[in-house]
Amino acid sequence: MVNTVIVDTSSFISEQCDFLGMESKLIPSFFQLLGERGIELLSHPILISEGKQHIPDCIPEKFARLKKSLLRYKDCLPFIGISADKAIQAIDDICITQKTVAAFEEFFAKAIMLPYPAPETIFSNYFSHMAPFQERGKKKSEFPDAFVIEAIKAYQ
Repeated sequence: MVNTVIVDTSSFISEQCDFLGMESKLIPSFFQLLGERGIELLSHPILISEGKQHIPDCIPEKFARLKKSLLRYKDCLPFIGISADKAIQAIDDICITQKTVAAFEEFFAKAIMLPYPAPETIFSNYFSHMAPFQERGKKKSEFPDAFVIEAIKAYQ
């Protein structure tokens, strides 16, 4: 039986950081399910920082598509009493990025925050080419994952 989970930020990115459930209820439903089943959520400050960093990249795309659609149908909107300019201004005024970050923070408010592991372990793995570090390539980009992996190992 699963009683504890940790989620990599790439999962949220693949779902366009839809913490508000605008296009899909997958992310909100996931967190609801954790609560209903009593499954503990683990996280790490690195994952929280990465998650918040990716939200602004995901959200504008959705609203850019919405604005484009409004402009495409702007000639029809007056027939239903809607001004395309006012609708676009309303979209800009809702501060969707901040609302999404707030939803993200709420979902992770009850998460068990894992502490940072000893840097010596991370650098030992780095120089020994142990996971997640490869022998070749951009090993430095793996440091965030290495800290999270070691934090999980220490939690077990």
